[in-house]
Parts: sequence; C-alpha cells; structure tokens
Amino acid sequence: MLRDPEAIERVSIRGARFEIDGVQFLSSLGGRSNSDHFAICKSPNHVDRYRELLEGLSNPTIIELGIAQGGSLVLLTLLAAPSKLLAFELSNEPIAALSAFIEERGLTDRLIPHYGVDQADRARISSILDAEIGSTPIDLVIDDASHLYGPTVTSFEVLFPRVRPGGIYLIEDWSTDHFVATAIRIALEGPDAAAREEMRRNLERERSKGPVSVPLSRLAVELMLAVTLPNDTIAEVSFNDNWILVRRGPRALDADFRVADLYDDDFGFLSAATEA
Repeated sequence: MLRDPEAIERVSIRGARFEIDGVQFLSSLGGRSNSDHFAICKSPNHVDRYRELLEGLSNPTIIELGIAQGGSLVLLTLLAAPSKLLAFELSNEPIAALSAFIEERGLTDRLIPHYGVDQADRARISSILDAEIGSTPIDLVIDDASHLYGPTVTSFEVLFPRVRPGGIYLIEDWSTDHFVATAIRIALEGPDAAAREEMRRNLERERSKGPVSVPLSRLAVELMLAVTLPNDTIAEVSFNDNWILVRRGPRALDADFRVADLYDDDFGFLSAATEA
C-alpha cells in the first residue's frame, strides 16, 4: 500500500464519528470495535494533532504500546502508510476487527500486533524488535499503554535508544492522575451529601491498599530537566493536554540507557517533591 498524499486531506470529522478512506471511526471511551467502525479513545482535536504530526513522515517505522480496540493502529496506517507498524498489548485477546482489517488490506507483513506483552518486559520487547526490525531505526513511538510511571519509564528506556536522531517519542495521557484528582475534588465539593460520602469511602478503600503510585507527571518533570542539560540526548520536549513529545538528539545511546541518568538532582529537589 503506497502512501496517498491526499489521505490526510480526506479526513472528515463530524461530531464523535469520522471517516478516513472509507473506514469509519467512533471517538469513544470504553467502546468496542466491530465490522461497522473502529472505536478510538481520541477526540477530533486529538486526531487533528496526529494528522499534523504525521504529515512530515514518509513510510515511517512506528511502534505503538497499547492496542485497546485497534482504532489508533488503523488511524496511523491510513494516515502514514508506515513501512512497519509494530504494536504491543498486555491483553492476550486479539481484536477481531483489527485482524480483519489487516487481512483485507494485505498488511500482514507491515501492521503487526503482539498480544500478551507487558510494556515493562524489557527482554521480550527487545527480542521482538530484534526479530521484526533488527537495526532499523524507529521514526515514531507512541506509548498509550498503562499510563503508569514505572512501566512507562521501562518502555522509554528500551525504545528511546532505537529511535533515530530527530525521531519522536510520544507519551499519551501524562496528566490523567491530575485530571482525575480534579474531578474527585469537584465531586467532594458538590451539593450531593450521599455522593460526597460515597466518594470518601472509595478514597479510603483505595488508600488502604497501600501507598499512592507515583504520577506519570513525574516523568514529564524528569524529561523537562533532561532537555536543559547539554548532552545531546534529547533535542526537544513539549507538552499539550494529550501527550508529551520527546524528540531524540544525536547522542549515541546503548542498552544501559536510563532516565535517571538524564538529569542532575544533586540537592534532592525532585525526590523531596515526590516524597512530600
């Protein structure tokens, strides 16, 4: 399948539904893909951002963490015509609509989902990449998987060294913890006493399970600190309400690459902020 230079121009978005080259998408949180449409957890504005991002890429090599209902993979395929698009998903259950799309479009050697893969499994992800793309540099990585700090950092440490200089690494939904916290605060301040009490009970139940996990926004701060150092590892870090965009610098990286080595925290400012 050759890249169609007019594909992006043919994107029409009407409310929660939109179409690309005859494929129907439904912007839906928790929806399921079927023979009628692909469910995709991205707003029309979010899709537009992908459209703009992909305009500068020609038959790229793309890695996506998190398959969900397959809508994002189909979107990337139609807009970017990647030479290779590998995807990793924690669930073992293949998405039937995605499998049908791959078969019907003759994409079995270009759009390759791997199910039952934990994004924090360094060895397995590295092994799959070695087998599928070898030493081919990656143009774009999209992490839309767990949205948890630890697994996200692990994936970044495995994949970022394989991104070509100038290539892009996207981390989706980096501010979700703060969005949820704001929603909880609003609910607790609301007029419904029964709802407030139920929310408080739920919060206490969650606290009883153990320490609160580190928010993904910590990685945002670490990357922001990293770009201030003149080591040429990261050329750019930018943020919007959808993602963190990290552009790879020219410095050579190896398998020992670690996020903690990207910045200095000599006085413990970041650690103190996290512990507080």
